[in-house]
Amino acid sequence: MPTITELISLGWLIENKVAHEISLIGHRMTWLVVSESFLFSAFAAILTSTPHMTRTADMLLGVIPILGILIIVLVWPSLIAARAVLQALLDPRGDIEDSLKGSFTGIKIPNLGAKSREDYLKWTRWAGDLSIFGVPLTLLIAWGATLYIRTTLTVTIVQP
Repeated sequence: MPTITELISLGWLIENKVAHEISLIGHRMTWLVVSESFLFSAFAAILTSTPHMTRTADMLLGVIPILGILIIVLVWPSLIAARAVLQALLDPRGDIEDSLKGSFTGIKIPNLGAKSREDYLKWTRWAGDLSIFGVPLTLLIAWGATLYIRTTLTVTIVQP
C-alpha cells in the first residue's frame, strides 16, 4: 500500500496529465472552429459579393466546402485520440481517489468523473464528450449540405 505522500504525488502527476489532455482538446477544438468559421466567412463573402459568377468564384464555392470537410476529417481523429488518452487516465485517477478516501476520515472527496461508479457526477463523462463529437459532426453536416446543394441545385440569378 502506497503512503499518503506517494498517493498525493502520483495523483498530482496524473492530474497534470489530465489537464494536459484537456488543454490539447481545447486547443484542437478552438483551431477547428476558428478555421471553419474562416471558411464559412470566405464562402459567404464570395457568394454574396460576386453578382456575376466568375469561374474562379464558382470554383472556390465548390472547393471551400471540400476543404472544410477535409479539415474536419483531419482534426476529428486527433480529438478522439486525446479523449482516449484522457479516458485511460481516469481509471488510475479514480483508484488514487479511492485510496485517499480511506486515508482521511470525515472528509468527503467526490469522484470527479472517475470510473463507472454510481455517482452523482457520472453524467460528466458523456456530457464532456458532447463537444468532441457534436461540433465536428454539426460542421460536417453543414458542409455536406452546402456541397450537396451547391452541386445538385442550379440557381438562376435574374438581373433586373
